[in-house]
Amino acid sequence: MNDDIKQAHLIQKSEEASLIRQMCDTPGFKLLNNKFEEKIKKATKLIIDMNTPEEKVRDLRQKIHVWTEVTSMLKSLMLTGDYASKIMRDLEDLDTQTTPVTNGQGELQ
Repeated sequence: MNDDIKQAHLIQKSEEASLIRQMCDTPGFKLLNNKFEEKIKKATKLIIDMNTPEEKVRDLRQKIHVWTEVTSMLKSLMLTGDYASKIMRDLEDLDTQTTPVTNGQGELQ
């Protein structure tokens, strides 16, 4: 990959993270997240209960898995974007911190 493509990819990942973060900060998403957390707590209690039928336990585990997969994906997208932003900042810092080469630099005397 050439540098322009790499830079475009980093920018895209950074922008995706920003959009996901904005979405997660909305009141609607926070409400949805709270509802799912309540459902997960209830489902977990039922899974732990020895009287819950095996079929019901499997169903509950699948439902929990779906939401945890979604939240993991959102976290992954945000972390990927954060690292992409960090890489871009580090590259900018390297570009601005160039030192002039002088005669004999690094040579043994």
